[in-house]
Amino acid sequence: MESRLRLAALFLLSVALIAFELSIMRVFAVGSWSNFGNLIISTALLGFGLAGAVLTFLSGPVERHPDAWLFGTSLGFTASMALAQVLSQRIPFEPTFLGADPGQIWFLALYYLVYGLPFVCGATFIGICFVVLRTRIHQLYFWNMAGSGVGGFFIVLCMYLLPPAQLVLPVMLLAFVATLLVMLKPGLDGRLKVPFDRFALAVGTTVVALALVLGAGQIRISEYKSSSYVRKYPELQLRHHSFSPAGEYH
Repeated sequence: MESRLRLAALFLLSVALIAFELSIMRVFAVGSWSNFGNLIISTALLGFGLAGAVLTFLSGPVERHPDAWLFGTSLGFTASMALAQVLSQRIPFEPTFLGADPGQIWFLALYYLVYGLPFVCGATFIGICFVVLRTRIHQLYFWNMAGSGVGGFFIVLCMYLLPPAQLVLPVMLLAFVATLLVMLKPGLDGRLKVPFDRFALAVGTTVVALALVLGAGQIRISEYKSSSYVRKYPELQLRHHSFSPAGEYH
């Protein structure tokens, strides 16, 4: 039972990781230019590499306390996604000045730092699953790859329902469910139970993270995009607003 719960959590977190990666690309497309969204691919790969290094040095503690590590990394994934959404919009990166202002490179590096943390947490969670469930390696690969595939379809469906700034919200809820699954433990009577302290921490963290994104996660649109010029006209009136995988329309 416990192994099945961990595999289910692995599946959900794999869905969330890919969905988060694609949601960031949409944020870049709206706030800046879509070609800079591609840096998230290298950011994700960097996060997976760092997660592998972490597990190499901490394999002993991970194997002794896998549940604590699974809980911590999944909860950290939720919290860091909210922080990334908010902090990334405070980075004054302007691609227009890349050729004239060397300081823009440092702002670009900040994106790797801010967005890299969620991928480190998510990749560490997946790595821990591979460590503690290595006798089920065929099932691990299946649910990991299946989750990654479903994640692409999941976020595309969300693009019909939510504006770009809020695409991370359902991803955070998926991560919360994954956290809940790794908390479940069969009791002496065979029923699944959840430690109250961990449950309260997970709920509190998720609620704060959701509120943070809703309150301060609006996308900062570059003032050098044509849409920013149009918004300055005093006679401007919003007649239409819709969103889909094809883009956001005003």
